[in-house]
Amino acid sequence: MKVTSIFPVMILAFASAHGQENWPQFRGEDSTGVSHNQKLPIAWSTNLNVAWKTSIPGIGWSSPIVWGDRILITSVIKEGEVEPPRKGLYFGGERPTPSTSLHHWMVYCFDWQTGRKSWERQVHEGAPSSSLHLKNTYASETPVTDGERIYAYFGNVGLYSRFCGQIALVTGVGTFQNSQRLGHGRFAGVAQGSHFRG
Repeated sequence: MKVTSIFPVMILAFASAHGQENWPQFRGEDSTGVSHNQKLPIAWSTNLNVAWKTSIPGIGWSSPIVWGDRILITSVIKEGEVEPPRKGLYFGGERPTPSTSLHHWMVYCFDWQTGRKSWERQVHEGAPSSSLHLKNTYASETPVTDGERIYAYFGNVGLYSRFCGQIALVTGVGTFQNSQRLGHGRFAGVAQGSHFRG
């Protein structure tokens, strides 16, 4: 796979956060964005209270999730030229025509202690079926886990699940466009064995 442009995405693991609780979905276990772990640092920078950091190919606004010693995150790698987002609020960022370039929808797993990549899986490859805003990505939905399965939802591409080392398409949702052509950004959750999207 030839990738001519890669955006670095950084994951920071805090050195003082040993014995962390699980963070299985967007905004944590209760979807409140609040952690009960009292060992988390209250200050950090690019080198203060950082145990490790790593670059991830592609681009995605999804949040990492944590279960035990695993950190999971999604990304989409576009082959060819990538238009960088601009700072600030602005109009005119809509891209009404989907890209025709080859994209790779990815799920990554990293070791909590070392930051080493445990595995990566491509769940889909192709040109996007829908457009998005310049400030959005095709990997904006945060994955979710119940500790047994990992679910990664990628908008129009579908919902994927990893169980016993294999990733499979759970459901394809078909192509749909929101009214503002901003792209997708829903969150997902798991409750009593059922998966849902917000």
